[in-house]
Amino acid sequence: MPSIILNTQLTDIFGEPLIEKIIPESSTTPEKRIAWTVKSAIIAALMASAPDTKESGDEKFKKWLLASKVQKRKQSIVFSAEEIVQIKAAAGTIFPTILIGALYIILDPPASVVEEVEEIASEVQPAGEKE
Repeated sequence: MPSIILNTQLTDIFGEPLIEKIIPESSTTPEKRIAWTVKSAIIAALMASAPDTKESGDEKFKKWLLASKVQKRKQSIVFSAEEIVQIKAAAGTIFPTILIGALYIILDPPASVVEEVEEIASEVQPAGEKE
């Protein structure tokens, strides 16, 4: 599995940053607006409980363990296939389509995206090389 860069900013289909609004705890504290990152989205998905799902304590604990693993990492992480499935399942129950698309394309890109990136990379000439 490839390494995932955790501080990658999530963007919409037009390349604009997706913004997370933090609601203040008191009326005297202004709300904050920060850009979603891969790390913040994964942790939010794993720590949330969708109201219509019935998760056991063991399932919640597994999500907590994975969220803790992500929180401890500073820059990048490699997930197992099982962890990717767990993250996608958690995110799919709480996030809107715009955020799901931005997160899934990084966690588990479709083959067509991988092929497109590889094609672009093969066309880029490394610095210092002459034709």
